[in-house]
Amino acid sequence: MKRWLPAVLALILTLALLNACGSTPTATAPAPSATAQAIVVTELVTLPLQPTQTPWIIVATPTPVPTASVSRTRAAVTPTVDVTENPMAKPGATTTTTPGTTATQAPTRPAPTLTPRPSATPKYSAPILSEPPYGVSISWSYKALLIWQPVGDLAEDEYYCVRLDAYRESDQSPWYGDYVFTKDSSFLAGDAFLAPFHPPESQGRANVYWWVSVVRKTGEDQAGKPVGVEISPPSDKWLFVAEPKPE
Repeated sequence: MKRWLPAVLALILTLALLNACGSTPTATAPAPSATAQAIVVTELVTLPLQPTQTPWIIVATPTPVPTASVSRTRAAVTPTVDVTENPMAKPGATTTTTPGTTATQAPTRPAPTLTPRPSATPKYSAPILSEPPYGVSISWSYKALLIWQPVGDLAEDEYYCVRLDAYRESDQSPWYGDYVFTKDSSFLAGDAFLAPFHPPESQGRANVYWWVSVVRKTGEDQAGKPVGVEISPPSDKWLFVAEPKPE
């Protein structure tokens, strides 16, 4: 019996080793390979999904607003004029209101009133006086030669108009006035013309102002003196003193 004991032990050890190594198949399923896993994943991805609609497809086309609705909407935001006078607004301003707001509208500026101006430009410039010197005294027995610079060649119906006005030196009250038309750029005021400008000795001297303009003759007055319209600005006014005449 001692001779078979090693053999029996060896057999038992062999059976135990075989049992430990899993020689007997179990019911556990083998792990799927990488290929099998890839196949499974592909099948899962390609499965039909629940259909969804993209946002741009499901947005409905805006319905056109009827014309009447648009008109009512515009009327709601159009400023309305408040005829009630606003004491804080400037004179002439109107108050406008919109829903929930209040504003003051600037008054409309009235059209400017234009001052009438001469429609025609003067044909000649103003004459420039030359002699006698300003403020010179002329006695009763002397003549006065009034000289100015010519403005150009005058037409047949155009003249220089020489005007003289006298005022008493004591109170500057008007004494006498006269005028004359001439084609020359000078005028010799002789005794007959100057006599009325000399006051009597009891009233003292007179300040005589004289100036020249260019006129176009249009006719004569009832006394036979020429009359016309100015076609140049008047010159400056110069002064000479007329000494009193003896009584």
